[in-house]
Amino acid sequence: MAVSLYLNDTIGFVALVGSVGRQDAEAVRTSKKLLDDGEALADELAGL
Repeated sequence: MAVSLYLNDTIGFVALVGSVGRQDAEAVRTSKKLLDDGEALADELAGL
């Protein structure tokens, strides 16, 4: 649940750490960055 809330920008990183622990929160933050970057790239390529 906490991961989903974080991915939807409902809770912040500190709250995520409190819920799942630092190591797992770091992994989720990295995954979110990759997902966000992928969406931006797809939007950019769609505009070509």
